[in-house]
Amino acid sequence: VHAYGNNWDQFPDMKEAAKGSAQNGNMLNNLMNRSKICISNSPGTTLHMRALEIMGSRSFMLSKWVPEAWDNSPIKRYFSEEDGEVVFFNNEHELLELVQRYLPDEQAREKVAEASYKKVVETLSYKSIADSILETVRRSL
Repeated sequence: VHAYGNNWDQFPDMKEAAKGSAQNGNMLNNLMNRSKICISNSPGTTLHMRALEIMGSRSFMLSKWVPEAWDNSPIKRYFSEEDGEVVFFNNEHELLELVQRYLPDEQAREKVAEASYKKVVETLSYKSIADSILETVRRSL
């Protein structure tokens, strides 16, 4: 287990796992690609930029479920758990269960990672957003 980001080393139980900040770009993408499981644990939004980066790197992600009433930007607006595009956990117990389920199952991880990657490219890539804007402009002319 490796934890990247600021201040993980401030928690005694995390000192061994704490790796400091990961530089955006190639370094972060390579870390995601080498990881069997990436965790999106944002407290206020499930559609955090880091979640999109994980899915856009074709990596497997477990996302903390944030109740929709609290979620500033719900991932469920774009990605479906039923369609295998995202996997949520509600608490530490569920996170551990999902890690135990997915860690040995490379095919299951790849299936979810590929589904989420396809959805990111179809709906939230720069190209898809630009195409949507151009189509809106064409319809309004």
